[in-house]
Amino acid sequence: MPANPTTVYIFTLLRFYNFTLLQPNMNDIILGASIGGLAAFAISIPAIVAEIFRRGKVKNLPLVVDVKSFFDLKMSQLAAFAFGVFLQILMGMFLGAVYPAVADKGWLDFIGRPYQPLNLFVYTLVVWLVFNFIFFPLFGFGWLGLKEGKTVWLEVLVSLLMIGFLFWLSLPLFQPVYF
Repeated sequence: MPANPTTVYIFTLLRFYNFTLLQPNMNDIILGASIGGLAAFAISIPAIVAEIFRRGKVKNLPLVVDVKSFFDLKMSQLAAFAFGVFLQILMGMFLGAVYPAVADKGWLDFIGRPYQPLNLFVYTLVVWLVFNFIFFPLFGFGWLGLKEGKTVWLEVLVSLLMIGFLFWLSLPLFQPVYF
């Protein structure tokens, strides 16, 4: 079966303009995902402690998306909590994994040097937009996660900003000298 001409055209343009995403070293992507996932887990610890000691009595856990359903499947409270923490860690891993590619390509160079606070702040806002307007509707949470609650967009924004801040704090430990 021949390839779709539109798809061939798009990939030809992408190859011509050198829009390959995985140009940086794969170790940087894995390291970024690891740091982002650990930062997300670190800010999930208060919710995990509250869930352990209060055993489901807390209705709105701090800094974790309160997921009630996934693809219109209702979840128990424990499953919703576990999925919320898992989603939090995935958001951190996404934030950390994609940033080396964005920094390497120079897509945010007009804001400042890569791995600097303002650059990471703007990148975190872009990741927040991607989650709220692309991933959450795909997961069945609605635009801005409004099907899960009225303040999900704010919870995700605060969580991603905290993950981005912890990501920035930990970068000097792993960053090459030339940045």
